[in-house]
Amino acid sequence: IARDDEVARRSQQEAEVASQLHEVRSRVAAIEGGVTVMRAGESADDLSMAVAQEIERLRKLVAPAAPATVGPFNVLDALRPTLVVAASSWPVDFEVPEDLMAIGRADDLAQVVHGLVHNATKYAPGSPILVTAARDGEHVLVVVDDHGPGVPRGERDLIFERGWKGAQDGDGFGLGLSIARDLMATTHGDLWVAPRPGGGARFTASLPAWGGLSAVDDGTTAAARSDSPDLSDADRAQALRRLRGNRGAP
Repeated sequence: IARDDEVARRSQQEAEVASQLHEVRSRVAAIEGGVTVMRAGESADDLSMAVAQEIERLRKLVAPAAPATVGPFNVLDALRPTLVVAASSWPVDFEVPEDLMAIGRADDLAQVVHGLVHNATKYAPGSPILVTAARDGEHVLVVVDDHGPGVPRGERDLIFERGWKGAQDGDGFGLGLSIARDLMATTHGDLWVAPRPGGGARFTASLPAWGGLSAVDDGTTAAARSDSPDLSDADRAQALRRLRGNRGAP
């Protein structure tokens, strides 16, 4: 049992390191794009400030301090640096209310949204990407839409399993989506995918909304998933067994 615990602990550590490296690489690529724009003489004050803030986030990734405290934060303030820098390199637009407040960790939400945008540029290259946010009842929903091929119905939950590789792409979604969903879950949030009306993928991250809430209903976000995978219990069990076998799990 002790050996199994040690193997599980090391596997988790490897997953966290791999996720961190993935995040660092994608953020460096976005920052490089922003710097290129500034060198071309097209910089603006908000872009230069956003680049500086993204560099600070990158510094925290490679030399993490103690985990940030969970609490209320302004969603636009959390996402603006990431999205401004991303928009300097990729076809990204965003619409986030100035007064939208959520409960959680601002850096975690920025990391998740950055990963979703980066995935969209990879799986839907050249297509427009729209990031929107709104309050829905007791939750804040942050939505990333693209115009790519979408995610097959039977894989819309499986892609959040660590190491899952879909048929349409040899690289698969890897660790990114698994870690992203875990980050949301640690602050009573969630992350799921559904088809975008008109074609493409719609990833939605949710967090509790700030408004003097005394409690968080853990079931609300899970029930909000409107398009769960169309798999029978037998098919799902078989797929998960195959996934566990691929990553060496029992």
